[in-house]
Amino acid sequence: MRFLSSSGRAYRCSAVSAFQLLKKVLIVTPNWPPAHVALGRAYLNSDQNEKAVASFDKAVEIDPSPLVFNDVAYELARKQVSLDRALEYAESAVEATNSTLRNLNLEHLTVQQTGLVTSLAAYWDTLGWVYFQRGELPLAEKYVRSSWMLMQHGEVGDHLGQIYEREGRKQDAITTYALALASVRPDPDTRGHLAKLVGGEQKVQPLIEKATPQLVGVRSVNLGKLLPVSDKKKPVAADFFVLLSPPGKVESVRYVSGNEDLKNVAAALKSSELGGAFPDNNPTKLIRRGTLSCSPSSGDCTFVMAEADSITTVD
Repeated sequence: MRFLSSSGRAYRCSAVSAFQLLKKVLIVTPNWPPAHVALGRAYLNSDQNEKAVASFDKAVEIDPSPLVFNDVAYELARKQVSLDRALEYAESAVEATNSTLRNLNLEHLTVQQTGLVTSLAAYWDTLGWVYFQRGELPLAEKYVRSSWMLMQHGEVGDHLGQIYEREGRKQDAITTYALALASVRPDPDTRGHLAKLVGGEQKVQPLIEKATPQLVGVRSVNLGKLLPVSDKKKPVAADFFVLLSPPGKVESVRYVSGNEDLKNVAAALKSSELGGAFPDNNPTKLIRRGTLSCSPSSGDCTFVMAEADSITTVD
């Protein structure tokens, strides 16, 4: 998944104007990595692959950070250029972020740390997309699916749909494309992918409408009956942070706000396992924030996790 440049903008202009703009930028700020990445992208779009790789290498030389590794890897994968190098950079971005997240704990949680989880989701998508372009579909599916579970960006859903399609899993591809289009950031190409599979544009919108309420289900875990049945009808809810380690074990739980009676069922969260949360067993940790909602009339409880990039506070 491609992040925007550090200025907050993606470069989207004609090839000629892109070269002119970026070369002017680099005269003024020769050591600004996003400009070198953007110039490399422009070269790739003009089929000047050697110059593109040179620009990307310059960006990495200036700033060998996970963000730059990720952006370069994604651009190379997008155009299927130097895929061995793309794999090296994507793996570097993931491993560096894994290392930073290994020592997380919920008692000293910061918004910056929750942001790293968002970054890792993006880096997993990039690594999965590199594997896809290399034809390594099982690995591609693992990383992109885990990214999708953390952060339902339309671009990630589109990638996962393409992987399913390449694997011959037509119905899974249709379902995932519809979910991707129902997300808040649909990729403009996804509609065409879905229309091609279902036999026409006229069949797309009903599938999106059906998928919209299903998005929450991707982030939900049914915990069963945790409350004693009562005659109360209004659901009760509380927010919690959970700390996960591979393969999806809940290491610790922290109450944030809401119905204080639900503090007593936090142990059920800790004994649950969130399958698919991790694409591999490399040591790292994830922070998820979610709402535990219970029905007094049935005692049933569900934990709905927020998208990783929607967490703006740790209080």
